[in-house]
Amino acid sequence: METMYRRSGLLVALLTVLLLTALPAAARADGDCRGEITFHADYYGGAQFAQGTGGLHYQAGDIGPCIDAVQGLVLDIGGFVCANQGIAHGQAGVGFAWFSWKLWWNDEDQTSDGPVLQQYDCGDVSTLTPTGRYKMGANGCYFDPFDSGPDQCTP
Repeated sequence: METMYRRSGLLVALLTVLLLTALPAAARADGDCRGEITFHADYYGGAQFAQGTGGLHYQAGDIGPCIDAVQGLVLDIGGFVCANQGIAHGQAGVGFAWFSWKLWWNDEDQTSDGPVLQQYDCGDVSTLTPTGRYKMGANGCYFDPFDSGPDQCTP
């Protein structure tokens, strides 16, 4: 009976080793992903309305999803800070979010030549959906679907 348990244990160990070596790297969570982000958001006129830092640390199968996760976090932060300021998606030219980020894969700096620098217009990354409003223009009252706020006129 004891021999049967030893054989079963050996078989389980052998199958585990075979599975781990046979599975592609992307199917295994065997890499350490870490990203650090610094950001600030400003109006194009110059006044800053947000700044801060963020980051992530998790296990990933390979470096591709790690890069995607850091880039996704950059866009999420940009979308949040712009929306929090009341700048809606599609409302270009009001403000921007600027990012500096670094990435480590298995404790090896993947951005050793310097951080990645990115800038996004708030109108491109904001998570705030514009409600639209009526505005006065050269040809009278019109509806602007990419603006929010009180109506300036009634049609």
